[in-house]
Amino acid sequence: MSTVTEEIGVVTVYAGIIGIAGALLCSLVIITIAFPKVRQIETMISAATLNPSSGRNIWGGDPFGRLIRTTQVFTFLSIRNVPGHFRRAAANVGNVDTEIPRYLFLWGFLPTFGLFLFGGIAVCISLIIG
Repeated sequence: MSTVTEEIGVVTVYAGIIGIAGALLCSLVIITIAFPKVRQIETMISAATLNPSSGRNIWGGDPFGRLIRTTQVFTFLSIRNVPGHFRRAAANVGNVDTEIPRYLFLWGFLPTFGLFLFGGIAVCISLIIG
């Protein structure tokens, strides 16, 4: 094997390790630190016509349920300002006109974005290696 091929292999393995470690770290942050803030966002965006506890009733508060509920809030925060179909879809989840403080927005957005980013890196590297 040439030196270049070995270096690419080492970089690929390190990228995979970073992707898996980053995804696990983001999951841990979501489940522990960020979730109380996500609950605050859920309460704020609950439309009067929607059941504010529907996510809680379906998914609960166990670690998997927390990840799902955080992902739902992330999706709402991501698409609520995109016109057309996306804004209507976000309106089914909550009130799109609700003003969410910046610190809450960041707690609802960044950990989940990091989870998707690092998870995507890990999946891409596993496809390259496999």
